[in-house]
Order: sequence, then structure tokens, then C-alpha cells
Amino acid sequence: LLGLPMRNFCLLDLFYCLDIQNIFTVYQHILAEGKVLLFSNSYTVLTPVAEGLRTLLFPLRWTCVFIPILPSNLAYTVRAPVPFLVGVHRSLFDEIQVPPEVMQVDLDKNLITMPEYGEIGSHEPVLMPSELKDPFVEELQQYNHLYRNTDTSNDDISSFTAPLEDDGMGEDDDHLQIEISLTFLRLLINLLHNHRSYFTLKEDDLCMDIDLMYNTRG
Repeated sequence: LLGLPMRNFCLLDLFYCLDIQNIFTVYQHILAEGKVLLFSNSYTVLTPVAEGLRTLLFPLRWTCVFIPILPSNLAYTVRAPVPFLVGVHRSLFDEIQVPPEVMQVDLDKNLITMPEYGEIGSHEPVLMPSELKDPFVEELQQYNHLYRNTDTSNDDISSFTAPLEDDGMGEDDDHLQIEISLTFLRLLINLLHNHRSYFTLKEDDLCMDIDLMYNTRG
């Protein structure tokens, strides 16, 4: 367990901002290398949530665009034709034009705007089949108590985010974080244990076929 990258990183902010179903929705979109835009009224939320999502990809690595807090002079990033995981303050979000193929995640209200496809150059990510998704989401439900469960009409969460930043990680929180990490790790082990068979040649390039990965396990 000491080798897990999430050992010294707090994952609980992610579960504090989003409920289980929304965490899974964002996570599978990132697995499929989609475009994800996080936004909030609180700067203190954006980095830990973005880092939490990236950390839970272990043993995979997110090698695409990753900017937890997007500065205004890089606003054009949300129109990039590549996968990205980006966080923006809500004040900037109102000024930028977000393409329809970008998943928009409101961390203040626990709301997701699903991407729309059909634009030239856009492609719809492959979704996880229900026989794999349902057991995983059911296992994650044991952590649903971490969600803040506050009035969603309040879009300012700066007063109750990052509950651990003052007192640090206690032993119980550390154990909980490890259990969460292992839950995601088991999913990826189940997906990737036969990973060599998921690669195919397309126009002389070696590509991983996600649809094949989801449907040929065992």
C-alpha cells in the first residue's frame, strides 16, 4: 500500500463535492479521454478535486492537458481539440465559450452537463457496460456518506469545503482514503489484466481499443 500515489493525498474533497453517481460519470469520461471542465466559486475546491480524479487513475497516468486552475489568458484551452481535465473559477466560466463536446462539472451544485457530439473532429467516448459499471457503483455507495448533502441552491461552498485542511489527515481518514483508492484500483485491474489483447493497429499506429477492453474481459 505504501506504493500507492494516493497515500499522501487527500481524496475526500472529491467525495465531498460530488455524489457517487456523478463521480463515476466523470471518472469514466476521463478514462475514455474525454474533455472535462470543472468549475466552482471556490478556488480551494478546484485543485484537490482535479488532483483526486487524476490520482484515481493509478496505475494509469493522465498525459493529456491538466490545468486545475485555468488562468484567464489560457481560456482558449477549453476549445482545444485534445482531451483535457481543467478547472476554472465560476467568474471566468461565464466569460469563456465552452464547446458542446466538453463535459461541464459544477462542483458547487453537484451538477453535470453532459457533452454533445456531432461537431467535426469530435468523437463520443465509449461508456462502460452496465455489467461492469453497476457492481462498481454499488461498491462505491458505502462512501456516499462523505457527500456534503447540503442545500444545492447554495452555490458558494467555500465555507464548508476541504474539511480536512485544518486538522490534517487522521488515522480513520487515512484508512478510508486507502479503501477508496483500492476500490478504484480493483476496477482497473479487472479492466487491464489482459491489456495486451486490447491494442490494435490503425493506420500503422498502435491504439488501445476501449470498446474491446470493456467487452472481452475474463
